[in-house]
Amino acid sequence: MKKLIYLIVISSFVVALFTPGIGAAQEGAPALPDDGPKVFIPLVLLQKTHTLSGQIKDMYDMPVAGVTVQSDNGQSAVTDKNGIYSMQVVEGQRHISASKDGYDLQPAVSNIFLNQDANNMSFTAVSACSAPIPNPGFEIPAYYWNPISGNANGATPFYSTAKANTGTVSGFTGIQNSLPSTNRVSWSRWRSHEFVIPSDASSATVQMFYWPYTSESVATSISQLPKQVGFDTAAPDAPTFIGDFQYIALIDANTDFILGYLLQVRRNDQAWVDTGAISMLAFANTNRKVKLEFGTYNDGLVGVTNAYFDDVVVNVCAASITYTGCQNLLGNPDFEAATNWNISVANIPSAYTTQYYYSPVQSMLSGIPVGAINPFPHQFTTSEFWQPTTVAIPSNANYARLKVRLLPRSSDLWGYHLAEQAALTQQSLQSQLSGPNAVNAPDAVESQYLHIRDAANTVTLAQLIKWFPVDSYNWLYREYDLLPFRGQTISILFGAANDGWDGNTALYVDDVFLEACAP
Repeated sequence: MKKLIYLIVISSFVVALFTPGIGAAQEGAPALPDDGPKVFIPLVLLQKTHTLSGQIKDMYDMPVAGVTVQSDNGQSAVTDKNGIYSMQVVEGQRHISASKDGYDLQPAVSNIFLNQDANNMSFTAVSACSAPIPNPGFEIPAYYWNPISGNANGATPFYSTAKANTGTVSGFTGIQNSLPSTNRVSWSRWRSHEFVIPSDASSATVQMFYWPYTSESVATSISQLPKQVGFDTAAPDAPTFIGDFQYIALIDANTDFILGYLLQVRRNDQAWVDTGAISMLAFANTNRKVKLEFGTYNDGLVGVTNAYFDDVVVNVCAASITYTGCQNLLGNPDFEAATNWNISVANIPSAYTTQYYYSPVQSMLSGIPVGAINPFPHQFTTSEFWQPTTVAIPSNANYARLKVRLLPRSSDLWGYHLAEQAALTQQSLQSQLSGPNAVNAPDAVESQYLHIRDAANTVTLAQLIKWFPVDSYNWLYREYDLLPFRGQTISILFGAANDGWDGNTALYVDDVFLEACAP
């Protein structure tokens, strides 16, 4: 682009140099003396630009598409399905903002002095409504979703890296092998934990993507399917149907009875299909807990049917969603004192720091700060800190969420290439999916991570975050539903790993709250 501008300037100068009569008098005016060729020097103001890019995720660490990012100089870009954007921005002191209907983008405005390409201008998209379904993209193996094995007849749902709408993982249901010899009666389904749609809700929707396959005839609506008899989640045996189908349903959390179908089809798109926002307002009842269920039914006749599901997003907007009996189960959440948090023994141990903080004047640092000298070059090192909850999450809790502010920083090579990060993420997920203990083994690559562990900090129960690594200009907000750990005393562990090559990786942590509420 710069070469093109220079060629235009030079060409304009040459043309002007050898073109006589430039600046001739208007008609009727006295003739100007011809002094020979005139020289015209165009005034061109060149504004130097740099590439500004980043990735925008929601508070559950899922990418958000369709976010508009804009600079105060007028440049703008929109995030793709992976939450990534890139644009050319004029050099200098810039004010960068992001926006999307239905979301609060944090921070509201980010100020940066731009004098080189920067790929770390990231924001957090916090939904304006309650989003009671965590792990919507199945990116955290064995976290939150309940694969129902009863009546699955050997086709229990599982986390899959074979296909994904976003990220690298989706949830598979149905009979995987489409050979006629594998056909059988099977009821394969995922189920969420319970949530409430308040009676005063102004909006309650579920939206997801599914990749359907069937070797039977296609039916794209409920009316095209034969009448279903006995489809009842409380039935001891698989229901009897004529015809396979893929479905989404809402069930009563106490009785397991179907409250209603949100989607019921038999499709063979073999591509990702967007359900659109499906309303659940008809099931609003403050005193009733519900669960979301979706999957595939095979009747064992004619053909085989299955479906992958991904990006399951539930949004509930209500005038008031209140919880009683709430308490924070972590001590020293803002790191302003040197208490409660346990710093693991390491070559480079975590430490309290005033270098960066979200709320004054301290945070906790894991890893090696960008620009610092690594005292252990060419060696793999980890830096971790953790804290057990003061008491167990109540077994009758109706709300339990971990809320945290994170500032990931890295000068490692991987931190500048989102494509490589995605590849590493997929490798890690495949490793975790290969066995129940794989999640406990750290990968020998630079990363930042957040784990849920047992009270003694010996076993990883869930890996909520693993970045490879991320370098962010802004503090990021993340929030996770911990209702699956009701009745347990757990530990929250943060860490950063360095491989000793190509720069440093660090993770700054501040304002860690684990709020649990029980009636």
